[in-house]
Amino acid sequence: MVRDRAWFGSWRAEAAHQPRTITFSKRLSRLSADTHGDASAAHHVSSGFARSLAIKRGLDILVAALGLLIASPVLIIAAAAVWLESRGPIFYGDRREGMGGAVFSCWKFRTMFTGAHLAQRDLKALDQTDGPHFKVDRDPRVTRVGRVLRALNADEVPQLFNVLRGQMSLVGPRPSPFRENQVCVPWRAARLSVRPGITGFWQVCRHDRAAGDFHQWIEYDLLYVQHLSVWLDLKILTATFLTLGGKLAHIKAAWLVGAEAPVEEIPESESVGSEAFHPEEAARRVA
Repeated sequence: MVRDRAWFGSWRAEAAHQPRTITFSKRLSRLSADTHGDASAAHHVSSGFARSLAIKRGLDILVAALGLLIASPVLIIAAAAVWLESRGPIFYGDRREGMGGAVFSCWKFRTMFTGAHLAQRDLKALDQTDGPHFKVDRDPRVTRVGRVLRALNADEVPQLFNVLRGQMSLVGPRPSPFRENQVCVPWRAARLSVRPGITGFWQVCRHDRAAGDFHQWIEYDLLYVQHLSVWLDLKILTATFLTLGGKLAHIKAAWLVGAEAPVEEIPESESVGSEAFHPEEAARRVA
């Protein structure tokens, strides 16, 4: 049994020696040089990539500001509903890790009763995930208003304030708390090399919800880091709008990144546990 590990790559693609895109190490070095102002490494950052990051940040600010303006009636109604239904604050700011590991409060409308985090241990037996995060269908801690807000993804609208402050982006890996990011240091470094996002690759492409898709979540987050571009952000934002954040349908990963998309279904002869499975090869692929 393999726990808390992420598996990557297309076995068939690698067997065919298909060319791959820029490596994670090179991508991270380019991101680090641009985002941390390292003068000694600045010459490694192409002007085109730096310009893409600047456009991405400008798009974040513009869309977040317009979104807050347009959604202001929804914000007022949702805030009133949360306040009227149960005691406690209207907003809930969970501590998450952002770019470079900087901790910030990720704001949402409060969708649970006050003190709900204290009951999480008692509900662990009902956890439906296969990773360090926690999720329970029909969670008894969620309020009636909270269920409606979650169904419409309206509970995350306050995160537009995080985007304006530069703590988050519209598109990127979902922000995770410190405890979840310690499972595997290599993918932690990759995910934290960019700003976390309100939506992302995983939200619109996930198709293993019933299986507790932690491995798929991490694979798609790292795929986003590898292919980061303004064009990819625009496609993910379009897919988010059309699928209501992936709840109505999932988008094929190949539509977003082409041939570099992971194989969603592996033939039986190539799957884990089959006669063609080689342990030494699997050990090399564990990230």
